[in-house]
Formats: sequence, C-alpha cells, structure tokens
Amino acid sequence: MKQKTLSFLLAVLMSMVANMASAYDAKIDGIYYNFNDTKATVTYQYYYDDNQHAYSGSVTIPESVTYSGKTYSVTSIGNYAFSDCWGLRSIEIPNSVTSIGSSAFRDCTGLTSVTINSNAIASKAYTSSSRLSEIFGSQVTSYTFGEGVEEIGDYACYNLPNITNLNLPETLTSIGSNAFRGCTGLTSAKIPNAVTTVNSNAFQNCTGLTSVHISDLAAWCGISFGGSSANPLTNAHHLYLNGEEVKELVVPDGVETIGSYAFYNGSEITAVTIPSSITSIGGSAFSGCTGLTSVEIPYSVTSIGKDAFKECTGLARTDYASIESLLGIQFGNSYANPLYYTKALNVGGKIVTELEIPENVAAINSFAFYNCNSIKKVTGGKNVTSIGKSAFYNNVKLTSVQIGGKVEEIKDYAFNKCPLTTVYNYAATPQNCGIETFSIDKSTCNLYVLPESVEQYENHQDWYEFNINAMDAETVGVEAIGNGQLTMDNAKGVYDLSGRKMNANVNDNVNVNNNVNNSKFGIQNSKLKKGIYIVNGKKLLKR
Repeated sequence: MKQKTLSFLLAVLMSMVANMASAYDAKIDGIYYNFNDTKATVTYQYYYDDNQHAYSGSVTIPESVTYSGKTYSVTSIGNYAFSDCWGLRSIEIPNSVTSIGSSAFRDCTGLTSVTINSNAIASKAYTSSSRLSEIFGSQVTSYTFGEGVEEIGDYACYNLPNITNLNLPETLTSIGSNAFRGCTGLTSAKIPNAVTTVNSNAFQNCTGLTSVHISDLAAWCGISFGGSSANPLTNAHHLYLNGEEVKELVVPDGVETIGSYAFYNGSEITAVTIPSSITSIGGSAFSGCTGLTSVEIPYSVTSIGKDAFKECTGLARTDYASIESLLGIQFGNSYANPLYYTKALNVGGKIVTELEIPENVAAINSFAFYNCNSIKKVTGGKNVTSIGKSAFYNNVKLTSVQIGGKVEEIKDYAFNKCPLTTVYNYAATPQNCGIETFSIDKSTCNLYVLPESVEQYENHQDWYEFNINAMDAETVGVEAIGNGQLTMDNAKGVYDLSGRKMNANVNDNVNVNNNVNNSKFGIQNSKLKKGIYIVNGKKLLKR
C-alpha cells in the first residue's frame, strides 16, 4: 500500500515539474505563445532558470499566428514574457496587442529600441509613476510609434532623459499632456501633419531640443497647443519647413487662424507675412520671437489673443491696413498689440501723427493704440460710443483729444500717461470714467464742452478738476447766431440733441430764407432756451 501511494505522489510531482518547465502551448518563429479560444498571448519559455536565453536580438511580434490549422490574433504580452532576457536588443509590438502584463520586460538591460504599432498601448493614459519606462526600462534610447497610432497618451515617455531618437507616425493626431516631458536627450522633434492637439507640458523641460521639423505650415498653424511647454519650439527655437529653416515666415493664403503658441519662442523668425484670409491670431502666437523686426496686420484680422507679441523686443515696424481695420480688432491685452514694441503707428505705409477716427467706427477698443509714440492729436469719432481700457495708454506725444458726443463710457487707463493739454468733449452729459483714465494734473488741461453742459461738468466727479471752458461756435462745429435767432438755409424743423422736435405751441412757425448771410431765418414766438439745436440735420447754436 505504501509503495502504491509513493508511486502516485511521484507521478503527480513529475507532472507538476513538467508543466512548470514548459509554460507555453507553442513556439512559432522563435516566439512562445499560449492560446485561448481565438487569441494568443506571448509568453516565456520557462518559469525559472534559463528564461534569460529565451529571447535575444531583435524580436518582431506578429499580429496573428497559425497553429495546427487555426489562426490566432496576438492580443497580449503575458506576465514575465521577456523577463531577464538580457540579450534582447529591440522589440516591435503589433497593433493587435492591447495589453502588456506585469514585469513583461523586467531586467531587459540590453533593450534599447522599442517600436509600438499598437494604438491601445500608445494612447493609454499613463501617470508619472506608470509610464512606458516602467514597462520597457529606462535604458531605452529610441521609441518609434508606428503607422496606425493616432494618439500618444499622457506621461507616455515622461522623464526619460536617455531617449535620443523619437519617431512619430503620419497617422498621429494627438499628443497627451506630459508625454515627453523631461526627455532632455531629445535634440529634434518631427511633428506629423495630422497632429491637431498637443496637450499641456508635452515637451516641458526638453532642454536638449535644437530643432523642430514640419512639412505643412498651414497644418502647424492649426495645432491646438495646451500652453508654451506643449510646443517643442519653446526649447528648440529653430523651426524647419521641409528641411529649410524658417526665418521669413509666410503664412499660406487660406489659413484663417494662427493658433495660440504656434510660433512661441521662434527666435530665429525675422519677418512675418500674414494673408488676408487670417481672422484671428491666438494668444502667445509669436511670444518670444525676439528676432522678429516687422509685422503687417491685414484688414481681415478681428482678434489678437493675449500676449500674442510678448517679448518681441526686436520689433521695429508694425503696419495696419487702415484705421478702420485696426479699430475692428479685439486685443487680448497690451502685449497682443505689436505697437507695444514698435510704438510708431504705420497705416498704408505712412506714420500717423494726427489720428482721425472714421465715422463708421462705433468703439475704440481696449489697447488699440497702446504705447504709441507717433500720435499727437485725435479727432473725429462722431459715432463712437465707448473708449476702451488703456486705448491710448502711454501715448507720450498725445496732447489734444476730441471725444465724440455719443461716447457714453471711458474705461480704465484710457488716456493714462498721455500729456494732454486740451480735451474737447462733445457729450451733452458727462461720461463716467474708469480707474485712472487720466494721469495728468487736470487743472493744467483745458476741457472744452458744450455751452449748456458747463455746469454739469463742473459738478461731475470725473471732470470737475479740469479747466472747464464753453466751446465757441467754431469749436462746436455749428453756425452761431445771436438775438434769439437761429440761421440755417433749407431748414424744415428744429430739434434738440435727443431728436425731439421743438415747438413752443401749435402756432409756432419756422420761416425759411435761403439767404444765410443775411441771417433772415427766424423762429416766431420761440421759447427755446440757449443751447445747441438740430435744424435740417445740422447743428446750430442759439446764444
């Protein structure tokens, strides 16, 4: 009985040893597999002992294998599959693989090149403590993401200073946040045309970068960068288009938007030509382009984002297509306007010293003339209703300003640091002003207002400190008459400045005489007070 029991236990033990020694179902072209239904998993040769000799050199895992007449899709790399394979030099993973097991490449100290064709593996959302180096080891120097990979996940190659070679596929559309952060060994980056999104900090601290290579400038302008550290140009400074360094940047016609951070820190760019198809320039688009000396803003541009030209310290000239087009731009802040550095305003190739605001302009936008040092006088703007924040901030030669009668608000710092000596304000009712709209000693600045509005300005908190004067007829821009008469040829009615028809009673008559010089236009039985009136569409002053 004891003999039979001992024999049975020995048989069981031998069976277990046999199973432990052989951990695979099949070996095909040098790769070990286990099968489950229609799927195959790459596995190891042995549990113990000599697995370090199972794989060596270059290994390319196929998408599928056929065994005993049945085809299996290779979908995973099992736990410890390549563990301790010191002789393994490179590995290529197919698109069919969707998972890699624990310690699959543990202690593969000779592995230096990894090719990932699997979008599932490449696009996985990694973390700073679970990244590709935790799978393949930090000794890897080259990562190639094959065609078919559309996304590289967050933290995929985070803090891998040994990487010196990076190959991205033409199918790639998105690069995750922190994907290559801290890869200080990278010296160049080629960004495929299909990329539309590069998320925050994707290339942060890639301090070894010296060049960025692209083949489609229009596609580059359309990339959504998650910040300055998302753009490899931030560290590289040198942008190459089809192998030639970009110095005189010509944005292709048809491009509508220059994206935020598109040329951030492109310090070798010296000039920019922007086509009339462009409607917006994104925030920080040219920030840090210290070599940029000139820029021309076409009439089509309606918005320029925050810090678009910040630290463009080499800018010497900015040309705008027209005053109307300039005043149609929404600036994100002072650094959005290249005038911050160029100072002199050029319109149509000429420096503007006397600025006339066109009648079709309804607002002077914030930062429109920020830091301009060529403008000495501002007139016009009869239909302007608001003057934006810091609109004329630090216009160091601006001494005379005309504020239109429809202006309802003047915002913070609009005329701060402007050495104004004369202000003409045609608004019948004083406007409220923002914080430090004016920074001058107001008592030394002459403020001219409509005669009937003098008292209101003298009692208004934002205007009373000025040296307030009533405009004369010539300044008001109307015909003046005395002795209770208004003179105007072809007049058909009398209205106040609010458009209300002025009739003392039903018997009031307006007599018209075409001889203006003889002042024979009269208002019979008129009870009109002194002030400004509209007669036949023109302003007249009654003293």
